[in-house]
Amino acid sequence: MHKVSTKLPATASWRVRLEVLAVSIVCAGVLLALPMGALVRPVNVSLVEMENAGTSNNAVTIGVMIDAPVPILGVQVDLSYDPSECRIVSIKEAGFFRFDKAEPLGLTFFHPGIHDEETGVVEAMASCRLFGEPLAKRGTNSFATVTIESVRTGTSCDASSLSIDSMMVVDEDGLVIVATGVYADQYMYRVPLDEPS
Repeated sequence: MHKVSTKLPATASWRVRLEVLAVSIVCAGVLLALPMGALVRPVNVSLVEMENAGTSNNAVTIGVMIDAPVPILGVQVDLSYDPSECRIVSIKEAGFFRFDKAEPLGLTFFHPGIHDEETGVVEAMASCRLFGEPLAKRGTNSFATVTIESVRTGTSCDASSLSIDSMMVVDEDGLVIVATGVYADQYMYRVPLDEPS
């Protein structure tokens, strides 16, 4: 009876090790080549109804909330709603990017967006820090408030009446770390804003 050896030659162990190393290098290269935002989206933007906002009985104020566990410089958001159901009364800056009183030289920028009442779209609502220390900020707060009211008697509008269609978040290095909707077509994650994607 012929005995079959199952032991690999001594050179095979080195071959296996080289193959494992090569596969590891290729996998690491693929992961490093992927934009960081494709792996992790650390910043979340949501719509939250504000309590005690001091609006009329028919109107409600919605906070555009940022949850940023990493430091960010700015955010831009596009919103939509049904203009046959609701109308926007006002869009105002909120406190996420504001500097406190101890930083009188801090400068922020806020743009309420381009509002089209006929289509129910708010485009390019944006806020960011322009000057001061620290320039980037992390935390959870709203960067804007949107006050909406119903256009029909006996009905009401709330946070579910608005939706975020697109958003873009820029980190402390000026890199896009989150891009959804139309911004996802313009920017890859972790790509410098001054370089073509």
